[in-house]
This record gives sequence, structure tokens and C-alpha cells, in this order.
Amino acid sequence: MDAADHAAGRRIGCPVLVIVGGRSHTARMYGYEAAWAPYVTDLARCVALPCGHYPAEQAPEETYTELRDFFGKSRPAWLMLRTGRGCPGDFAGAATDIGVTTRRGGDRRMTDRSRSTLSRRGFLKVGALAAAAPALSRVPIAAAQGRVTKVLDFQTAADVAKAEQEGEVVYYGHDGEAGIGTLLDAFKKDFPKIKTSYVRLQTGALYAKITAERSANRFAVDVLQLSDISPAVDFQKKGGWEPYGSPELAGYKPEHQSTPAGHYGWAGVSFAGISYNKSKVKPEDAPKAWKDILKPAFRDGVSAKLATSGMQHAQWYTLRKLYGNEFWQEFAKQRPKGFDARAQLFDRLSKGDDRMCVLAEYAGYTLFAEKGADIEFVAPADGLPATPIFIGAVNRAPHPEAAKLFVDWALSRRGQQVYQNQKILLYGSLRADAGPMPTGKRLGDFKLLFPTDWTDYVASHPVFVKEWNGIMGL
Repeated sequence: MDAADHAAGRRIGCPVLVIVGGRSHTARMYGYEAAWAPYVTDLARCVALPCGHYPAEQAPEETYTELRDFFGKSRPAWLMLRTGRGCPGDFAGAATDIGVTTRRGGDRRMTDRSRSTLSRRGFLKVGALAAAAPALSRVPIAAAQGRVTKVLDFQTAADVAKAEQEGEVVYYGHDGEAGIGTLLDAFKKDFPKIKTSYVRLQTGALYAKITAERSANRFAVDVLQLSDISPAVDFQKKGGWEPYGSPELAGYKPEHQSTPAGHYGWAGVSFAGISYNKSKVKPEDAPKAWKDILKPAFRDGVSAKLATSGMQHAQWYTLRKLYGNEFWQEFAKQRPKGFDARAQLFDRLSKGDDRMCVLAEYAGYTLFAEKGADIEFVAPADGLPATPIFIGAVNRAPHPEAAKLFVDWALSRRGQQVYQNQKILLYGSLRADAGPMPTGKRLGDFKLLFPTDWTDYVASHPVFVKEWNGIMGL
């Protein structure tokens, strides 16, 4: 495979095993699984061995074992996943190494938060199915409004008694483990008869997972939350959202809902500026405007997120509109490092591994600064790129009434106080009755940069992924 193949969109079609040295510069600085994703259709396994850059020489026994196991399987999981042969139990067995736990009858789902992180290897394996999978079933646009009742201090059209009989809500979300745990614990405190389980991935990976599952006729999720409108709109086109007119949507402006209304709502807003390590950057040299991140002095000391991040897409798009296409091409000269989560970004920044983070989400900064991190936040005068988070009930959910109840709770003032006031989340609420954040700030106190043309923004996503992967050296 050469550059011409890649430019033409061709990929390696056979199952691929990637072996890297876990102690090598490549493994430390880059996401090697993400690096291979654009070049293969079936990344069957990606493993980091306990060695440097030369696994075959430095870890020969481990390398041999990986190769033997990969080539020696008589009926590997990827074959069953790709061809669809085998019984439901076979499919469930194929999913054993993508981070799920056994339930019964071949149905596997994560229910224990301590074991709930889906590996990126698993996402890539399952996500490869999405491109060749049949289109998701479409549902008619219709109101799903039942009798509205008041529970606690919010309105719901869900049948609460049935929701409690269902006894569970399965949530797919993009926040970190601690953030999702905080959210679900608050819901469970209000509704102790309904247990919660979840899958956590970056939005791009999460959407690839859910579309692959649904293409394989596996419907395991009740509520979906995304941080990028592109997959939210695509999921709507494919009939993935359950049409449900949450009575709590009355607290939101029409522009903060899906079009038409009743598919998803804006559960909050995340926004990002610049942050730097004060022991690594002198105050007089600190960035004050977005164009300052292009200064050569910051080269090899800059971090951002990977292309799977909805927030990263929003920043790329809005700053491209402000400064032109050349802005990010100049930024590539800084040789930035990309990571999955804001916790990684701020942890590295706090320790001085990076001098500057150019996608410094306000929530992440606040959390680390409160813990004593020697970092500073910069809000450039041109504005802060912002992205909404989108939440809705999923069509063909295993627990439909619990799904509706959760969405109503999340969009209500009660749920919004969790989203906005818990510092691990700190999403600005769009409800007029939400009050200020714990920092005393409201969304209106910041100059936020939203896309002005959402259709163009959605259409730009493939361009963003290609350019951003190139910037990150992937």
C-alpha cells in the first residue's frame, strides 16, 4: 500500500495484527491504534509489548506468541464478526475481548463500572463493520408523548412504574469514567429501583460502536450522549433516536433542540481556551490569543485531542473560519501530541510533560487548578470554541421507559444541576433557571464560538478527520 492507495481511500482488507514496543518513543507519543485505523478495514489486534522500538529483537518470545496466536486460530473472532456466520453465542464469544461481560444467552453488556471501559482495540474491530453494514432501520417522525406526570420536581411522559419494573438503564457516553459515574449515581439516588450501566468512549469511537452494533441487530443501549452534532444528525437520519417529545424540552429554545424537535436535546455546553504550565512558560511569553499558539517557542511542547473528539472538531472548524485554512497548516509545524481525554491533557500539562494545551476545556482546567496544579487558563478575545452535548433516548432500547425517564431527568433543572454544578462535568446549562456554575460564571460571561452553519459543520467532518490525523502524524 502506498500514498496513492491511501489518497484513493483504499485500505488493507485482511485482518491485521499490529505489534509495537510499549516503551518506545512511538508508543509514548502517539496513539498507535489510531495511527493504523485509517489504513486497515479490520484491525484484529493491537498489542504493546514490554520493550523498545524493536519487538522482534527485544521481546522475541512475546512476539512469537502473538504471531502464533494470531495465525494459529482455526476460527478467529474477526471471521465470525465479518461474515456473520455462527449462532448468537458465537457472536457473543467474539465480543469477549472488547471489554464486555457475559450476561445470558449470548447477550453481553457491561454492568460493573469498574470493568466498563471499552478498549480502543475493541472499538476499531467493531467499528470496521460500520462501513459495510446495511443501513440502520428508519423510524417515522412522530410524537411519542404519553401522559405527563410530575415526579420529584420535574415533568415526564415516561411510565415511571414501568421504568422501575424494567429496572435498568444502559447509557453510552463520552465523558470520563468519574464524570459518567457522578451522573449515573445522581440518577440512581433519585430512582434507586433502576440500576445503571454504561459504555464510555470518545464520541467518534462511541458512534462507530453503536452503529456497528445496530447493523448487527444488537440493541443494547437506552440513552446516548454525544459531544459532536455530526454523528447526532447522522443517527437521526438513520432512525437511531427514539422520537420522544420530552416535556422538559419546554425549558429550551428551539435552536437548542433537534430539527424537528423530539430526537435529542442539548444537555449542556463545553468550551475550550488555552492553558499553559506556569513553571514552563514565563508570564511575558504566555499565549494571549489563538495565533500565539503558532509561535516556534512552543514547538514540541503542545498537546490537543485526537480526531475522535467532538470538541476538537468544533475548535478546528471555528478557528478555521476565523483565520483561514492556513492556520492549522501552520499549527502542524508545532508537532503537537494528541490524546483521548481532557484528563490526560491536564495531567500531562500539570506535570510539565507539555508546556501548553491548545484544547483546554474550562471544566478540566477548573478541576486541576482546584487541586493545586500550577497552570493558567487563557480566554482569547476572539472567543472560545464551544460544542453542545446531545442526549436522547435510543430507538429499540431494551428499557424504553427507563430511557425516557433518564432523558427527562437529564434535561430538567434537577439533572442540569448535576451537569453544571459537579466540577467533574461542569457543562454550562442552557436552561434559564439553571443558575451559575460553581465558579460563579454563567455561559453568558464567555464569548463562545459556535458554528453559524450547522449543515456546513456536519459536512466538514470528513475533511477535519483527514487533516487532523495528518497534523497528529497519524
